[in-house]
Amino acid sequence: MTPSGRHARRLPRSAALAASVALLGLACASPAPPDVASRGEAGERVALRFAWPDGFAARVEGTESRRLSSDDVLDATRSELSYRVRIEPSAEGARIHYEDFSLPTLDAGALVPLRGVPGLESLADALRPSFVVGPSGRFLGTPDLDDTVAAVNRELDALHARSEGLPVGAPALPTRFSAELFRRHAPVEWWPMVEMWAGREIVLGGRYQLDLVTRMPLLDGTTLRMEGHLVVSGRQSCGDGGPPRCIELVLETKPDPLEFIPLLGDEGSRIEEGAEASPVTLTRLDLREHVRLLTEPETLVPRLLETRQRARVTFRLPDGSLRTDTLDQQADLVFHPET
Repeated sequence: MTPSGRHARRLPRSAALAASVALLGLACASPAPPDVASRGEAGERVALRFAWPDGFAARVEGTESRRLSSDDVLDATRSELSYRVRIEPSAEGARIHYEDFSLPTLDAGALVPLRGVPGLESLADALRPSFVVGPSGRFLGTPDLDDTVAAVNRELDALHARSEGLPVGAPALPTRFSAELFRRHAPVEWWPMVEMWAGREIVLGGRYQLDLVTRMPLLDGTTLRMEGHLVVSGRQSCGDGGPPRCIELVLETKPDPLEFIPLLGDEGSRIEEGAEASPVTLTRLDLREHVRLLTEPETLVPRLLETRQRARVTFRLPDGSLRTDTLDQQADLVFHPET
């Protein structure tokens, strides 16, 4: 989730496709941490733990993209990213801050630091609300989120209402933010970076089969069991030319097909297109996820995070016809520690 995007192609969405957005956007919520069972090589056993050092901060650079498509509609965005992530102690454990954002210019040009644009300085540290995690790295919540988002929206309203417009070379800005969107996405973003791994033991060079339990909030919290395959590398450089302190974790997951049977065609899996409309019924759902993390296992300080998600949903429309929508999301982030 990013505050602005570079649009490759954008076409209007139908009501059915809008329903897909709602379903697919919620399909991959944070599951419970995996219990891994080794089936691979013997090697150094390592305990993965969340131990970002006091005062840790890193510059994050990369891209995020999203493509939602069907037979007649395409909605695609791609966003350049540059921001700073920082940790500070809190009563619950730690607070994770996102700050010092740079965004592409209005003509989709180079990234511009918000701190350097007159009138936008206050937004540099406000475009993504902070959240709180426990001592073990477990996501705890987004305190004061509604107040934070309301303050940002007031700032955006004032900016967009200015008769003289934004300064030349200013970046593209969204019109408004949604607290609910942040509330959904913050734990999902934190999950593959830290929470998925914290508290687990792995063997370097090992391969694992594991189970993940995913909740689908749209379907009244319905749980789905995901089958995962994890490959762990040996020690390697953290990408900075230094000694081999990092490891690479590559996880591929897919759902157990039997998990979907109770959902298909069930009244609880129907999505209303409108208050007076007939229901759109879910008939097929397929999910695939890929995570690649380069990290320091003793601290879970990330160096590289690559995520890929694909979801295909088939609906039976009120006229009896079938429609399949596909959502592809990916992110490629590189972390440059400052400490």
